[in-house]
Amino acid sequence: MTTRTSLRTILIPLLVLAVAGRAGAAQPVFPTPVFITGDESVFTAIGDLDGDGNLDMVVANRSSGDVSVLLGRGGGAFGPQARYGAGDRPVSVALADLNGDQWLDAAVANEGSGDVSIFLGDGTGRLSDAGSVAAGAKPVQVIAADVNLDGHVDLLIGNHDGNDVAVLLGRGDGTFVEGNRVSAGGPVKAIASADFDLNGSPDLALITGTPTSAQIYT
Repeated sequence: MTTRTSLRTILIPLLVLAVAGRAGAAQPVFPTPVFITGDESVFTAIGDLDGDGNLDMVVANRSSGDVSVLLGRGGGAFGPQARYGAGDRPVSVALADLNGDQWLDAAVANEGSGDVSIFLGDGTGRLSDAGSVAAGAKPVQVIAADVNLDGHVDLLIGNHDGNDVAVLLGRGDGTFVEGNRVSAGGPVKAIASADFDLNGSPDLALITGTPTSAQIYT
């Protein structure tokens, strides 16, 4: 699951029911614990990086050119951040097992450098830099899916200025080879993958701007 934010800090809402009003109706109250991240945090990916059953966060920090890892402690609490340098202006993160070791890894789309940084997890919450792969002109989002059904995780990258979606085919060891490109006919704003036609293969949905459109590729 991923969410966007333009704040330098990540605000985690905790649902608390409180009695309010004369009628005594229960109203949701959202306290906001603050966890410090990098500069201009714009995207958050959620997953269990260290296998302790608590959800962790990997946050893309656009201005500081890095990602923050905050390990969950349970109960909505997180530990202090660990920072890892990415490419120029990281804006999106996808978490998946990219090298087949059963631990979550991270792929980070960098809109400034036009590539995707690969970080491999070791099951302790730490990430190691495994290099980068060219993506296209101003990538705005990266998602993970096994598009060719070979058992290896692949990456799809929406490129705003390239007007396309790049497909990077995974080799199963954390490395990738460029596949085909899907022409979008306009600047790509967002992408998603699901089996829309229920044939067992991942499909692609994308949104473009100027002209604005939603497109499905099966």
